[in-house]
Amino acid sequence: MQKRPPMNASPAHIRTRSLVRRMRLLEEELRGAPGRVKMTWRSARVQLLVEGAEVTLNPMERTLYRLFLAHPEGISASNLLLHWKELCEIYAKESCFDDPAIREEKLESLCAEDKKVFYATVSRIKKKFVTAVGPWRAEAYIIRKNAGGLYCLKATLFK
Repeated sequence: MQKRPPMNASPAHIRTRSLVRRMRLLEEELRGAPGRVKMTWRSARVQLLVEGAEVTLNPMERTLYRLFLAHPEGISASNLLLHWKELCEIYAKESCFDDPAIREEKLESLCAEDKKVFYATVSRIKKKFVTAVGPWRAEAYIIRKNAGGLYCLKATLFK
C-alpha cells in the first residue's frame, strides 16, 4: 500500500517524492538488465551507457570484447580459432599495425593452445571494468564462463 503525502505537503514536495520513486523503479529495472556499451572504431574508450562511465581498452582487448559482443551465445576458448577471420577483420580495424604479419602474430598468441594470452586479456578487461564501476555493476560488462563452458558477455552494443 502506497503512503499518501500529508495534506499540507507542497506540490514541489509531492513532485520530488514521485521523482525519487520513479528513479528507484528504474534502478531496480536496470539491475536485471544487461549493460549497454557504445564503442567506436579505433577509439580506446568504451562508454558504459547505463553507468555513465568510460573504460579504456587496448586494441587486443577491444578486439576480443567486440568478438564477444557479436556472439551473445558465447564462444569456447578452445574454439577461438574458428573465429579467426572475424578476429582478423576486427583487429585490422582496431590496431595501429599496418603489417598483416604483425597483426596475425598478435592474434596467434591470443588463439594459442595454452590460452595464456586469452585468459590474461579477459582478466585485464574484467579488472578495468571493476575499477571503473565497482564489482557489482561490472557484472553486466565482463566476459564470464557460463555453466556450459562458453565464455559470454551480458552487455549489448548500442548502435
